[in-house]
Order: sequence, then C-alpha cells, then structure tokens
Amino acid sequence: MRMKKYYRFILIILVLSVWIGVNRGDLSVDLPEDSSAYSPKFDRGAKVSTGNVSNMIIDKVFTFTIEQPILLFPNISLESYYFYNISIGVVTPHTCTMEFSFWDPHDTRYDLIFRNLRQVYNITEYSKDKFLAVFNGTYALQFKAITSENLNIHLRLEKGIKLPPPIEPYITPNVITDNLDNDWYYNITFERGSGSVETSGKIWIDHIVLDPNNISFSIYNYKELGDEQLNYMFGTATNGTYTFNMTYYHEQRNLIVIIIIDKINKISNEIFPEPYYMLPHIPDDDPINDTKTGIEAFIPREWTIAMIVFVGSAVGIPILIVVYRKKKNPTGI
Repeated sequence: MRMKKYYRFILIILVLSVWIGVNRGDLSVDLPEDSSAYSPKFDRGAKVSTGNVSNMIIDKVFTFTIEQPILLFPNISLESYYFYNISIGVVTPHTCTMEFSFWDPHDTRYDLIFRNLRQVYNITEYSKDKFLAVFNGTYALQFKAITSENLNIHLRLEKGIKLPPPIEPYITPNVITDNLDNDWYYNITFERGSGSVETSGKIWIDHIVLDPNNISFSIYNYKELGDEQLNYMFGTATNGTYTFNMTYYHEQRNLIVIIIIDKINKISNEIFPEPYYMLPHIPDDDPINDTKTGIEAFIPREWTIAMIVFVGSAVGIPILIVVYRKKKNPTGI
C-alpha cells in the first residue's frame, strides 16, 4: 500500500510539472518546416541592436509598393573622408533587388545594386556595403526597390570610420605628382570607395610611376581592384617630383578610388664613393648577345683546324689530280 501511494505521488508530481511548463511556455513543440504554423526562431521582446545611436542617420522600416517603389532623401549632411555603412533587410516574406544611388554636393551620381534580397530576421544577416563621402555638404540618397509585390524593408545608414589622418588621400585621380625623398620606402595603397565588387562591379587599373629623371616603372597592367586593398612598396633612388599615372576600367558610370601615398622608412645610409657613372648597354661587350663571340667560345681549336684540313683536302686534291693528268698527257688525249 505504501509503495502504491508513493508511485501515485510521483505521478501527480510529473503531471503537475508538465502542466506548469506548458502554461509558462517553457516547453515547445518542434514543427516540420513545411507546416503552416512554422515561424522562424528569434528572441521575443529582444532589444534592437542599434550600435552607436549617435552615428545612426537612418534606422527605419519603410513600405515599398509597386506604385511607389522609390524612397528619396534629398538633404542629408555628410562629412568628408568618412565611410558610411548601409544595411538593407527585407522584413516581409518577399524578395527584391534594391538600387541605391547617391549624389554628392557636386551632383555626381554613384550607384550600388543589392541583388536577390530576401526576408531575414537578424540584423547581422542584412545585406551590407559602404561608400566614402569625398566632400562635406549635402547629399541626396535614393533607394529604389525592383519588385513585383508590395513589401517592407528595414534600412540603416550609419556613420563609420574616417580615413586615417594626417594622410591626405587622392580620390580617383588619373595623375598624381608628389615630392618624394630619395632612399625611402613609400607604401602606395588603392582602395574602393563607392561600393564592393558585388554591388558596384569590377574595377581594373593600369598604373606606372615616373621618377624625376622621367624613368618609367610599370606597376599594374589591367590589375583588378577587388574588395581588398591593393598596395605595393616603392623604394626611391632620386629626390624630387614623382608622377603616378593611372587608367581605370570599370562597369559603373562613376567610381571612387582612394589612393594613399605613405612614407614608411629610410632604406639606406646613403654611403657611396664618388664619382660613379651609370653606363649604357654595349652589345659588343655582351658575349650572350654577340653571335660571333658565342660561336667561337663553344668551338674547340682542334675542331677548327680539322675543319680547315677537311675543307682544304676536299677542294685541293681534285685540283692536284687534274694538274697531274695534264702534265702527264700534254696532248689532252
């Protein structure tokens, strides 16, 4: 009897535990993915991940419709040499492509395209990119949804990092002239400033450097500038004005390429005897490029003598035979 009462007591405790758990919502039921009752996993009542609110310029869900698919912000003040981060997330069960365009204070337009956007539930999964504000002033920003359905989209625009001072960047130049010191290393960096490869297409660069003596150094020949920086170290031999020439090939109408020339470290102690001379190339003194010298260097002397004897014999012996016969038979019969 005591054992039966004990088991009943345990059973009652288990039933009460299940009942309390269900009513408190601690227990969940795993639904198949094709169930109409399925909903994504997320934290109910979780706080919005706002980051640094003071740097936030746009953080809002907007409705884009088939009739009104364009959202325009005509007057947004941006600071020069700051990157601005864009995040885009569809928050209804739809898909679309988003065309983002911005106009700088000089009315130059730049375009970024976010393709195949779909509904996501976490800000970390949003489509992201960045662009550089080259000038201080008022910018116009436009978001255009390419969609066949009405949908809601969460847009975020946040002020990001600034290009490191005190270096003055060059923005998409074709020619840079800069005074460089001799026997120093300089680090030259190329970076995209108007979107990634995915949103703004590919960029290729031809690049040469001319030193103060107009000597040309080829650096890049149709080199692709991807999402990572391109950089190289250039060591100088001459003090003076250097010219950096660039040619760009790109898919978008306009682009921003950031170029930074940074003085790094001294290479040498500049110790050398004087006078010294840089001499031109003299082909006759070059055994590699001189065909005659090269042949003579590879034919032994004995072979040369043997060849002379052989050729002389081949020509001289028949002549001697003819002469001998004529003397022996002067009548020629």
